[in-house]
Amino acid sequence: MGAKPEVFRERVGTATSSQAWVVAGNYHVVRDIIWRRAEIIVWLDYPLHIIFWRLLTRTIRRAVTQEELWNGNREPFWQHLKLWSEDSLFHWLFKTY
Repeated sequence: MGAKPEVFRERVGTATSSQAWVVAGNYHVVRDIIWRRAEIIVWLDYPLHIIFWRLLTRTIRRAVTQEELWNGNREPFWQHLKLWSEDSLFHWLFKTY
């Protein structure tokens, strides 16, 4: 997320106060703001094997190409292989699926 929760909540509150907006993501810190103001919620519930395959291929592609994500950040490949680590996206996937 980056910003402190209170700053993030303020920014989301401002962004969702306009007449038309779209939010991609389900951040629990601002769920009460977004869901209260939303007219439609589209929840994508893909099977685990599809999510896992997409995460795996994206992570490998980013490791090979050293794709810049934002502000010069690059996704460190090896930390994702540590499935026991909170820093691993695969850990997050299995914990939250």
